[in-house]
Amino acid sequence: MSDYGSIRLKLELSYNIVYEELDDRILIHAIWDVRQNPVKLKKRLEK
Repeated sequence: MSDYGSIRLKLELSYNIVYEELDDRILIHAIWDVRQNPVKLKKRLEK
């Protein structure tokens, strides 16, 4: 879980897949390299 409601993170190798499960689909918000500054991801999700 995350601080952003129904948005979830799935770690695959060095990447986080940031996604949300909706009624009829999965919405991918970002594929994020975990070696980047996490503040940048937070700003991206707040848009």
